[in-house]
This record gives sequence, structure tokens and C-alpha cells, in this order.
Amino acid sequence: SLRRMALEAAKLFGRTAQHPGKRERDSRHPRRSGVGVEHLRRVQQKDGGVGTWIETTRHPRPEDGLPSDEKLVYSVSCATRASSMEYAAYASLLAVALKKAGADAQAALFRDSAKLAWDFAMNPENRCVRVYQYYQKTIFYREPKNLPAELVVKAAANLATLYGDSSYVEAAQECENEAR
Repeated sequence: SLRRMALEAAKLFGRTAQHPGKRERDSRHPRRSGVGVEHLRRVQQKDGGVGTWIETTRHPRPEDGLPSDEKLVYSVSCATRASSMEYAAYASLLAVALKKAGADAQAALFRDSAKLAWDFAMNPENRCVRVYQYYQKTIFYREPKNLPAELVVKAAANLATLYGDSSYVEAAQECENEAR
């Protein structure tokens, strides 16, 4: 039902959708900015890339206090084509749900953010290649050439629905053919 979908979207969107009259919390701290994909939208790069792994230097200890008094510094992983497509898939799904629930402003926010992530992920030049130093060892990372087909299909279906543009589905079919 539409009501159930609206409630699910509100859960995904986070506290600001559930309590629109309340002030937004500090966006510099992912744990304070809500739940769902909102924290990932907030760390989206200007070029559309989204890192989806958020970490801190250690696990919280009792002397660190309550989560509302967070003292640890958080970092987000580098944006890869795959992580950005994963974000595009779920942010666009949330946008579809929010639109159906009548939350047009929030739907547009996630729709546009998902499109930016899609554009980043679909550009082969954004393939992540990194060299890391870990203790005394050098570690090389090269992102796979092909995007995960299931994420491309999810994002394409949602973006095609949101924008009324079949080119997303055509791009997903091309990705699937390249992966074979």
C-alpha cells in the first residue's frame, strides 16, 4: 500500500523525513545526520562519486561517552565506480518511493544525487586504481573493469522511471553484454 511504502521510505530517509519540523543535525558526523542513504548523499563528491565505506580509527570505548557526544573522527572510502553505482541504485529506489509517497522535494534531492552517481560510475575514466603503503608493504588495488550488472540494472530501472528516459535501460543492457 502507499502508506506502507511511505513509512518504509521515511525509515530509509532518516530522522529528517520522519520529523520534518525538527532541525537537521550536524552533517559532519554521519551517525548524527540520520540513517539510510542520507549520510552517503552528504559525502557525495562534486563529480558524483560516492564512497560507501565509513570508518574511524578505532572502536568506541566506554570512556568516549554517549554516541551523541561522538569524539572519534570518521573517514569515508574513496569513491569507486562500483560504490557509486551501488549508491545510485539505492538512492534512486528511495527517490521512487518518496515520489510515490508525495515527498516530491526529498525525491528530487535523491533523484538528482543518484543521477550524478550514475554518471560518475558509467565513466570508465573514473575506474579506481590506487597504491597504498601498509606497514612495510605496498598494496595495489585496481577496480574491476565491469560494473556489477545487478546494480546497473537496479539503478537504470529506477532512473528510467524517474526521468522517463529509456537510455538508462539501454546503457544497462550494454553493460550486461560487455560483462558476458
